[in-house]
Amino acid sequence: MMKLGQHKQKSFRVKLIFIFLFVAMVPLIAVAWSNFYLVTQNREQNVLELQRLALANAEDKVSRLFNEKIDNLQLVVSAPIDTLYQLRASDIKFLLESSFSPGYYKRLDMIDKTGNLLATIGKDSDFSINKIYLDNFSSTSPYVSELESMIDEKKAVYFSGIEGDLKNLPDFQTAILGDNYFGPKEEVDGESVMRIASQIMNSENEVIGVISAEINTLDIQKQIELIQVGNEGGIIILDSEGLIIYQSKKSPFLYKSEMTVFPLINKLIEKKQIGVSSYEEYIYNEKQRVLSGRYYEKLNWYFLSDWPVKDAFSVVGNLFSQTSKIFFGIIVLVVVIALIFSSQVTKPVKKLTEGVKRIKEGKLDQDISIKTDDEFEVLGEQFNEMTKVLKENKELRDEFVFVAAHELRTPVTAIKGYLSMVLEGGFGEINDKTKDALMICNKSNERLVQLVQDLLEIARSEAGRMKIELKKNNINELIDTTIGELKSLSDEKGIKVSYKNEGDRPVLADQAKLQEVLVNIVGNAIKYTKGDGDIEIWHEEKEEFLVTHIKDHGIGMTKEEVDQLFSKFYRAQNEDTANIQGTGLGLFICKEIINKMKGEVWVESEKGKGSVFSFKLKKE
Repeated sequence: MMKLGQHKQKSFRVKLIFIFLFVAMVPLIAVAWSNFYLVTQNREQNVLELQRLALANAEDKVSRLFNEKIDNLQLVVSAPIDTLYQLRASDIKFLLESSFSPGYYKRLDMIDKTGNLLATIGKDSDFSINKIYLDNFSSTSPYVSELESMIDEKKAVYFSGIEGDLKNLPDFQTAILGDNYFGPKEEVDGESVMRIASQIMNSENEVIGVISAEINTLDIQKQIELIQVGNEGGIIILDSEGLIIYQSKKSPFLYKSEMTVFPLINKLIEKKQIGVSSYEEYIYNEKQRVLSGRYYEKLNWYFLSDWPVKDAFSVVGNLFSQTSKIFFGIIVLVVVIALIFSSQVTKPVKKLTEGVKRIKEGKLDQDISIKTDDEFEVLGEQFNEMTKVLKENKELRDEFVFVAAHELRTPVTAIKGYLSMVLEGGFGEINDKTKDALMICNKSNERLVQLVQDLLEIARSEAGRMKIELKKNNINELIDTTIGELKSLSDEKGIKVSYKNEGDRPVLADQAKLQEVLVNIVGNAIKYTKGDGDIEIWHEEKEEFLVTHIKDHGIGMTKEEVDQLFSKFYRAQNEDTANIQGTGLGLFICKEIINKMKGEVWVESEKGKGSVFSFKLKKE
């Protein structure tokens, strides 16, 4: 059974700690959560803005590269000519060679305004010219003789007019109308190339042809590879079909990967949205990532920003980690403060609880000291006053019980003597009916005598008048004596009391009081054993003590009954004990005697299976 006070004290302190934690932590949690929510929301906007800036930066770098290539490509003939065929072959070659740069172009094509490829120059400065150039001159023209001389000197080669029909190609069709042309990225001989085109103007700012170039895009890839978003993010460029054509080193995708599997990309391609308005989270290779994009109309490309969520929201993660550490530290601090605070609050409660416990044990001679300058101190003073009154009442009660028992002892003893004389015929013969009535009176008087003796014993003990003289006594001899005294009772019930006397077992005890304890416990064992059960008595040595066990096979007790068994006036009330007489004081007296002999008494029992009473005394 949980002891009174321990449960209350523990429960009250735990409640105080939880209340303190609740009051202290709930506002803190609310503030921390709201701040974390706001930081997360702000970070989402920041992530979108950072991606927008990264995309704008990538677009700007690509745009500048292409503008530089287009600027280098643009060709102006400083003469008021109407057609390219008015130029000498050497002038055409000079114009192409002066515009050609191996770092920018792989090939340059000069196209007349009808769509015929007039001349071309390659990466090895190989100059080729269309044979239709000769159709514009007579055989005696100096233009023809110059070209033939160049052919002979291997400074130029011919190609047929059929090979040079480019009027249906998009680079010519776009540039001849006045717009710069940027073609799709292609793989040629293991290299990534693109075609760009622009107009050829005369000195009158009139269109007289188109200059078209095949460029190497390695420099574009290098620029994109260097762009990072955060620490682990990068840029991806898609063509008009949604396939990857360029990407940063941080990108997890393969070239030519189909990106239209993402709803954001489909939306981007469908609407050709130039600005960045949102981002999409997705999982790739078991990692959560953030994707946003914008359309680049000039090249008909789509620029994407790909960023791992862990890196994008690392600020939030770091904040959460730091906040968690601070929060944990605050919890520890609050718990420490709560423990100190609850200790200060529960300390007087604990003292009051201990005071109640002492009162329960009958110890009324100790005051409690509470110095808190508050209601607890007042309560402590009132408690001491109450204890004082209880002590006075107890002293009056004990005195009354002692006097009453002492005064009752003489008449009940006299009654016992006279009843014995009457029953033995000392006053003449009595009939059976009268004898039966007197026998009932005699038994009742014997119970009254026992009650008076028990009350006197308790009164002496509580008043400090019980005399205990500790001497060396052989408990084995006292047990044999007890068994002999109770033999008639055990024989009457057919119960065997077993004790193997193995020689002297000296203990430090008062002989008469120890005999009283043995008679009480063994007598109870006999009374509460039903049928023809037996009783066993044995000893056990434990360090400086000798433990005596008395085991019966009686009715046994419940745990609740065991917890109260040694209380004053307690008797188990059930159908098994209804016909067994007793005052409820015997075991209380046994406990008082054993305690005063510096020992201890206890019992182990199970309902329906009997009990084992044990007590220990110091060995001598």
